[in-house]
Amino acid sequence: ITLMGMKQAEALRFMREEAERRSVPPLDSEDAIVIHKATQGNPLAMQQVIGLMQSLGCTLEEALAFDDLQSHDSMLDFMYAEAYEKLKLSEQQILHVLPLFTDLANSEAIMAASDVHSVQLTLGLQRLYRAFLIQRFGETYYDLLPLARQFLRSRQRRGYQLHATLPLIDFLTAAHRRLVAHYLEY
Repeated sequence: ITLMGMKQAEALRFMREEAERRSVPPLDSEDAIVIHKATQGNPLAMQQVIGLMQSLGCTLEEALAFDDLQSHDSMLDFMYAEAYEKLKLSEQQILHVLPLFTDLANSEAIMAASDVHSVQLTLGLQRLYRAFLIQRFGETYYDLLPLARQFLRSRQRRGYQLHATLPLIDFLTAAHRRLVAHYLEY
């Protein structure tokens, strides 16, 4: 099946609706036209560019630099590494536990696994949603976008640190334990 990108008019409407749906400021028309051309009307790519610009403060040029990339891993690193580095530690923790779920994750299970509670959890989930890193279903269910899931798993495979004194693999091991305890209690 050959899928075509969105035509300019529908892409501009799509970007405006997505910004409104995610509660981020809409792009001006000139930027939206540039984004449409650069992404060839690909909806996921347009969403990612909006998230990079409107929620995480990247410039249009920074958000569109993906055309220089040579490999899938390079594309994932480009799409997510800069955004990831701009996240608070609590938001990174939330993001890293989402690949543990095979289905939609409810906020209680995310809280248990990530060890991020209360207001920090709510604000973190909202910011990740506005940055187009996660999807929201209803009021309390969340999931990762497929490319974000691949990016997080590649960081895990490469042995990244969650912060200076905590290897990512150690955080994920503890997250598994917290999640099991949560479901046993549930």
